[in-house]
Amino acid sequence: MWYIRRVCPICGKEFEANGQKKYCCKKCARRAAYEHLKARGYYESKQKTQICPVCGKEFEANGQKKYCCKKCARKAHKARRKARGCDIDPLKSRVCPVCGKEFEGKGVKKYCSQKCARRAAYEHLKARGYYESKQKTQICPVCGKEFEAHYRKKYCSKKCASKAVYAAHYTVKSPEKRVCPVCGKEFEAHYRKKYCSKKCASKAVYAAHYTVKSPEKRVCPICGKEFEASGQKKYCSVECRKAACSAHYTVKSSEKRVCPVCGKEFEQERSNQKYCSPECYRKVDHARYTATLPKIRVCSVCGKEFEANTDQKYCSTECRRKAYRNARKLKTQEKKEQ
Repeated sequence: MWYIRRVCPICGKEFEANGQKKYCCKKCARRAAYEHLKARGYYESKQKTQICPVCGKEFEANGQKKYCCKKCARKAHKARRKARGCDIDPLKSRVCPVCGKEFEGKGVKKYCSQKCARRAAYEHLKARGYYESKQKTQICPVCGKEFEAHYRKKYCSKKCASKAVYAAHYTVKSPEKRVCPVCGKEFEAHYRKKYCSKKCASKAVYAAHYTVKSPEKRVCPICGKEFEASGQKKYCSVECRKAACSAHYTVKSSEKRVCPVCGKEFEQERSNQKYCSPECYRKVDHARYTATLPKIRVCSVCGKEFEANTDQKYCSTECRRKAYRNARKLKTQEKKEQ
């Protein structure tokens, strides 16, 4: 892409642009659009002087506004309703069909209050048989009384219902004779009680979880001695256990290695050992640290010196953009020459 130098027609600044860009920024573009619309008369006031048909005042308004204020609009609306015959005698004297009182009301209102309306609705449903008694004579299973009730009512009162629930869930069974499996005593108990006391229960739990198994005869895998032990014990003594641990962590391969720093041959003490001594390891660590330090480099565009940790070529984003543009220009020139 080719960049051409242009001059902004509003602020007069010079800028580089491609395509049909005319202005240096968005503010100048908005300013140009505003002036263009202003020249066409878009922002001129469209208000006109009008006369209110109710009070006769002169006022300025735009659009379809007819009245100077809300009061005049309401007056005109009322006058239109009267002309149509909607609001002639709005309040009429009426008689409530329930209580017989006289009251004034509008529209379809029949009753003087909500109580009378509810009473009329109740009587209307009663006349249709909605409130007919569907009661049946039943016998309470707790006290044996006869009572009338609807639907699924079983008990004559709340007391009988609570007594029935308590009897169903909290009844005490008759005690049974049992024998304690620990001490062998006979005792009476309800439900799932197995032991005669808390001491026998704790003894049973201890015997189930903390019993010591009888010792078994085993052979030590290092010295070959026979010994008696229980649990997970494998070795006859502490010395044999230490010998087994040292044999587990010894170097499996006894091959000699060459130090990559000084070139000496050495025998490994560990399986992961790479260097012959800690001095060689420190040299390698120091080389790794110095590799991460920033280095002084020269910018290939402006020639300035700068510090960088990575393979950075340019000192700033401007130099990077210039280099990118120059590379694009060279490519376009090569294509034209071909």
